[in-house]
Amino acid sequence: MNLSQIQYFLAASDTLNFTAAAKSLYISQPALSKQIKLLEAELGVMLFCREKGKVRLTRAGESFRGDLAAVLRELDRAVANVSLLGKKQGGRLRIGCFQGTAIDDLIYLISERYRQTQPETELVFRRGGFSEIRSALMDGEADVILTIDFDAAGLQGFRSQVICTKKLAFVYSEKSPLAAEPELSAKSFAGVPLLVLSAGADRDASPPSLPAFLKKLGLAHQKIEAYGNWDTLLTYLKMGRGFAVMLDGACGKISGLRQFLPPPEDFRGSVVAVWKNDSPMTEEFVHNLQLLAGN
Repeated sequence: MNLSQIQYFLAASDTLNFTAAAKSLYISQPALSKQIKLLEAELGVMLFCREKGKVRLTRAGESFRGDLAAVLRELDRAVANVSLLGKKQGGRLRIGCFQGTAIDDLIYLISERYRQTQPETELVFRRGGFSEIRSALMDGEADVILTIDFDAAGLQGFRSQVICTKKLAFVYSEKSPLAAEPELSAKSFAGVPLLVLSAGADRDASPPSLPAFLKKLGLAHQKIEAYGNWDTLLTYLKMGRGFAVMLDGACGKISGLRQFLPPPEDFRGSVVAVWKNDSPMTEEFVHNLQLLAGN
């Protein structure tokens, strides 16, 4: 049992509405439900009765809530003391993020959470290519970076944690002949150049499973065009030069682009947090990211 689970239980017991409780805590409803279930499993007793779309406290839940009152008063006092200390000391966390829109929503949510709950902590985001944010981490210019699993695998001597996992999608332009196809399939991309970031600019900038995946789809002999940075790749992608492989939803906020989700289901990529120093501030940031992502 941890403090977050207690806070989640209390919010849910106050509202008797998991959706409203999750909103008040700036987390997703599935994440809240998951933590409540873990708490119930640890205690070995049901705290809530869920039936016919309604939620109510069980007798055990009511007893548990009452017993927490005295404990929470002490916790509130401890949190207030720590918060006061934090305001006196201040705090600044430097975060490197890969380019693209795949995690824009997550960055917005974590920024809002800190603005609401920890205004004394300054979050400084730095966007860049994989190689750029890797260098920032290794040179001590970033405290933590958000990258993709296949890029994080090459970083030795650092701690890492998966934040979320998504399917990988084929992304193409509305100007591409692909956009005129009445019904797309994997074979529609045969002969269309695959646009990737060059190894020189961003090491292995494509998943190591990509060649095997393309072969499985009958695209083993695909022409590949490599570009030195994200902006250049995106420009040619919008022009309809070819297609690119991105996380599902990555093109959602980029006008002029569409995506196609090819089978199989196991073709996925993960957003990973990577850091070196065991600072409480960094640990808390990564933990908050996981909660917001629903993990």
